[in-house]
Amino acid sequence: MTYSESRTRLLRGLTIAAAVLFVVGLYLALFWVGPERQQGAAQRIFYVHLGSFLGSFIAFGATVVAGIAYLRTRNAKWDTLGLASVEIGLGLSAITVITGKELSREETRELETKVAAIIRKGDINQSNLAAALAAAIPLPAR
Repeated sequence: MTYSESRTRLLRGLTIAAAVLFVVGLYLALFWVGPERQQGAAQRIFYVHLGSFLGSFIAFGATVVAGIAYLRTRNAKWDTLGLASVEIGLGLSAITVITGKELSREETRELETKVAAIIRKGDINQSNLAAALAAAIPLPAR
């Protein structure tokens, strides 16, 4: 299948623009935004984590639709769409898992620091440990 030269140039330009905007957005999310009051720097990971999760969810949804359409029509374009969307979904799922692991590691570090400070003071009791846990994992106001 051959495409016109203008379509190829347009797609190449859109691909470059998307890549540049992705890099700019990633820079803004991870470096330009200041830390959040309660979660600190760990909150920045949500900009990548949530976006990659939603992208993978949409990609896997497209895979299901393409799979059903292929089974009904046996048209190869649906099979190609299903394959491409699975590849995108797996890549975005990997990003989701990696950023989720880093997010939980950041929160765990904060909790370990507070518990270690209580242990160093020698003031180990249930109320102090509960207060450290409550401070590390703030609950929403009721």
